[in-house]
Amino acid sequence: MSKYPGIEVNRGKRGIRYKVRFRDAQGRQRSRTFDRLAEAQDFKATADRERRSGAMPSARADKVTFSEYASTWAKSQRHRESTAKRRDGILSVHLLPALGHLTLDKIRRPYLQQLVDEWESKGLKPNTIRNHVQTLHSIFKRAVRDEILVKNPTVDLDLPRVRRPEQRALTPVETAALLDAAGEDYAPIIHAFLATGCRWGELASMVVGDFDPKYGTLRVSSSKTDAGQRTIHLDPETTTAISKHLLATGRRGLAEGPLFTSPAGYPLHYANFRRRVLIPAFERAGLEGFTLHSLRRTHATMLVAGGHNAKVVQSRMGHSSIQTTLNYYAVATEEDSLSASTALADYLQGGDDARIDHEGTGQRA
Repeated sequence: MSKYPGIEVNRGKRGIRYKVRFRDAQGRQRSRTFDRLAEAQDFKATADRERRSGAMPSARADKVTFSEYASTWAKSQRHRESTAKRRDGILSVHLLPALGHLTLDKIRRPYLQQLVDEWESKGLKPNTIRNHVQTLHSIFKRAVRDEILVKNPTVDLDLPRVRRPEQRALTPVETAALLDAAGEDYAPIIHAFLATGCRWGELASMVVGDFDPKYGTLRVSSSKTDAGQRTIHLDPETTTAISKHLLATGRRGLAEGPLFTSPAGYPLHYANFRRRVLIPAFERAGLEGFTLHSLRRTHATMLVAGGHNAKVVQSRMGHSSIQTTLNYYAVATEEDSLSASTALADYLQGGDDARIDHEGTGQRA
């Protein structure tokens, strides 16, 4: 008799294995075999708990391949077109070749850790590897929820550390230089990015009716998050710039059609805009290391530097979490840092009007 109640201990050529017998949701006798005792005990505990609740775990894990289940999972996701394209690329290039032929019960944490290590040795970037693992995690999380697996094998994988790249917002001088370099045709569009902090997809999908020149607002109705659907208030200069853009492209007074277009009135396409407009504008302005996302980061930074409430900044940026705004977008400026350096002296002297005499006289200004 096994010293582990309900678990058979078998010794064979493959070493010690542990078998758990249980009944599935249809009442049929089933069994699962594990390489590790802890996994067998976890499965038995879950089976016992599910039996008491009336919902038994499935025995399909040894019959369903990763390829079959990943296909079912992908069809159930409500991803935007760009996200779906990236997801399908991860599956077809990296996950299915390595795991597609395996049944779900054969995919254990050590196997996935070996796969992660192989990706790292091949030179894949830490962020890329984490994206692959996130896709795997979502697939196996669904398998656990569907009662095909007991445990998600991606839990506690050792992943390469991601080093946050240096994030720099445009200074006021650099911002002015970029707008000058953009040229008359495209300056209103870059102006709108800087003045609203919109994502590319948000601004490019706006129609003329989303712009209200009377009240000076832009409506964001297409966004990657629910928080991204918002109304952005504009300053008079930005309202005028957008109005002039509509007038120059012959669309003033219309309600349909894209809000921002090429000079000829054609919709904007990211690759073309980046290659033909943005990169040349950065080069003419003498700016290096910036991207379209830098304009969004610059907007968040100018809001924080202007002393605006953090929740207002979060709402304007369309972020679900304030931490996203502060950690990744609101970059401290040099002026902020210099101002913060006098915080203790200002505090001890009771206000902004008091100053320490740095010449050592001991007198306060």
